[in-house]
Amino acid sequence: MDKFKSALNDFKDKFQHPQPQPNNQPTPQPQPTLSTSPPQDVTHPHPPRLKWPPKLLTTHILGEIRDPSPHTYHRDIGRSIQLGHHTYYIFGDTFCFSSSGTFKGVTNNSIAHIPDPHHPTKSRYLSHSAKVPEFIPFTDPERRFCEDPTNKAENRRIVNWSFGGIVPLPRSHGTEGWLFYDQVETHGAEAVKQNGIGVAKVHVDPLTAAIHCHRTAPFPLFSADGPLWGNISNIEAPDGYTYLLSGVGKELGLDNYMARIRSDSDFTDRACYEFLHKGGEWKKTYEPPFGPFGALEHTVLSGQGQGAILHLPGFAPRGREYVWFGCEKFPTSRLCVGVAERPEGPWDVRVLGELPGVGEKVGTRYCVYPHVWGSRLGRGEVLISWSDDGRMGGFVAAAVFRFEVG
Repeated sequence: MDKFKSALNDFKDKFQHPQPQPNNQPTPQPQPTLSTSPPQDVTHPHPPRLKWPPKLLTTHILGEIRDPSPHTYHRDIGRSIQLGHHTYYIFGDTFCFSSSGTFKGVTNNSIAHIPDPHHPTKSRYLSHSAKVPEFIPFTDPERRFCEDPTNKAENRRIVNWSFGGIVPLPRSHGTEGWLFYDQVETHGAEAVKQNGIGVAKVHVDPLTAAIHCHRTAPFPLFSADGPLWGNISNIEAPDGYTYLLSGVGKELGLDNYMARIRSDSDFTDRACYEFLHKGGEWKKTYEPPFGPFGALEHTVLSGQGQGAILHLPGFAPRGREYVWFGCEKFPTSRLCVGVAERPEGPWDVRVLGELPGVGEKVGTRYCVYPHVWGSRLGRGEVLISWSDDGRMGGFVAAAVFRFEVG
């Protein structure tokens, strides 16, 4: 346990892949004044749209996302998905404590059900044990690696983290979806080896809300020696394609790339994917080098880290139907908002200031995610969550951000 705590002192380092970005973003606006009361309703004769450049009017802090059980969980990420008319949060490393405060171990990824979307800070695990199970399961060799006595003594683990959301399967009546996961070998709090990207199939029982993840394809689908396809944000677009905003490992820093696949295709078949090259051309293949000297387009939302691309044609500024809410790769704790005509851009990204702190000890804020299901876009209100590493293991908080609309 002492080694575990010592390794966790540098917990924030985990999200330093992808790596820092240059100061190529627009000048940030001053941090808006926080409000402790819910935002007021605003009525318009026509559906209002997000004004651009964006202006943040108020921030109504909802607090930490907690589990109603007597157990305690420290965790991060907090990307939400919807499937089978149910809503869930996907978390990363989940540090599990019993009702008496006894540490029960760490689960490298977990999922919790949100019983009432009107109360977004309340989610519950469907498991009743203090140590919750993995959502994205291990293979037998991966589990043996984690349980090896030498690896345990050195706090070496394999983790499967999912950041990009879920893509519903056509003709599944909304009960199945594809999920990309990013596998990393960690040593303490440091990511020491990127293993690649896998894809899994998720199924939900609409009656019970039970949700299961099955690794249906051989791992890795995409190797770690290039773009990590699907590891930032994946969006099903109305043109029939699903677009994959994708980052890279430490050595390529700020670059982001884009792939796409027909939404009705087999996501486990690499031959179905196309990759955005410079000049706007989509091709079935790619090769190194990557970055400015390579053929792949590497500047899609360049410098942006964890976040989500949303298609909001009724809320986004006219002519730019796609909206990005996220944060920078470099851990600045700042909220970023961007708009574009197409998922691949070009993107206009603005920095709106530092995310609020919640609790007595505030750390780096990262993993910024919008949640449309908890938003009232007609009022300019967007539910956004973020992770904070001010506590060992981190926590996820949420707030309603009200933007100027008109």
